[in-house]
Amino acid sequence: MTPHSAEKLPPVTVVIPVYNLASYLPDTVESVLSQTYQGPISIIILDDGSTDSSYAIASNYAKKCDSIIAHTQPNQGRAKTRNRLLQLANTEFVSWIDGDDIASPEWIKQQIEHLLDRSTCVAVSAQGYAMTGNRNAIGPIDHPREHKTIHDRHLRGQANAFFQSCVTIRKSAVLDAG
Repeated sequence: MTPHSAEKLPPVTVVIPVYNLASYLPDTVESVLSQTYQGPISIIILDDGSTDSSYAIASNYAKKCDSIIAHTQPNQGRAKTRNRLLQLANTEFVSWIDGDDIASPEWIKQQIEHLLDRSTCVAVSAQGYAMTGNRNAIGPIDHPREHKTIHDRHLRGQANAFFQSCVTIRKSAVLDAG
């Protein structure tokens, strides 16, 4: 791994899709705010028409922290919400975390280092743990780690061949892919 100077680290936008996740969203946002990554981080929270207080929580965070922006929209569903978040992000590196997940403090640092060290890599995922409603770990959610295995699973049409939360991507590559 190549050491990267903090002043040369690229900005990252963390995008958080939310739908009725008021009880989990504060832990998600706090886990992003606790990242060890030394480059600039901004956060965009997009509430997808929640009927609970998710948008109010997101708005309160945005009022307290200049690096957080909260948006809301009528319910559009998961795919359209993720696409809208990608449009809202204005950095090349975009990190995704779902509004009911908690990230390791090293998440962004490790994934950006991986992407910077491998110019042809366009996305990096993480391994996750299933948790109870009280945030107790149940066990790992096993996903493949090697490119070939992930690629083969996608070609076979298997869902979730790539852990969808705690992912960092190169926005230009995703836009180029359509």
